[in-house]
Amino acid sequence: MSPAPAPAPTPADRRERLAALLEQTSPATRARQAQATVLPVLGPLAPLLPHGDLAKGAITEVTDPGLLLALAAGPATADDYAWTAAVGLPDLGLAAADSYGIDLRRLLVADHPGDHYAEVVTALAAACPVILAESRRVPGFWRVLAGRTCRAHSVLRGASHRVNCCTCSQLGLASAGSVWG
Repeated sequence: MSPAPAPAPTPADRRERLAALLEQTSPATRARQAQATVLPVLGPLAPLLPHGDLAKGAITEVTDPGLLLALAAGPATADDYAWTAAVGLPDLGLAAADSYGIDLRRLLVADHPGDHYAEVVTALAAACPVILAESRRVPGFWRVLAGRTCRAHSVLRGASHRVNCCTCSQLGLASAGSVWG
């Protein structure tokens, strides 16, 4: 014996389904979904980035400490509850971070994590949307962390003396020089 056929949808059911599909595909819904996958940056930095913002889960290598802080300031100032972490950067200027708008009360600092560098960065990636980290050469670590940050929706910014020291970086930014006016 075969099961009874499903009843035909009523006009009200069809209207409800159509309304739901229109909502799912509307420009406003697509814009909200796109916002959920990016972190904002300060206005003057937007033209430097592929889509004017930072993709969550991306590893971005930055050679200049001032540029590193400026990039971190966008997400830090856009969300009153977001925490930022700095790992292995003992020379990071806290006064400079404050002047960029990073709330020092929501900045976790691990200046010298020692042999536990990978564990510290990994633990903070689960809690902080922005991590400023020294680009250490830890075999396989950056690739594993890239996978974890994509799942945790965190952004790691590796500070380095050169761009692309890590093969899993999605973006590299270097300053050509600085001028004091």
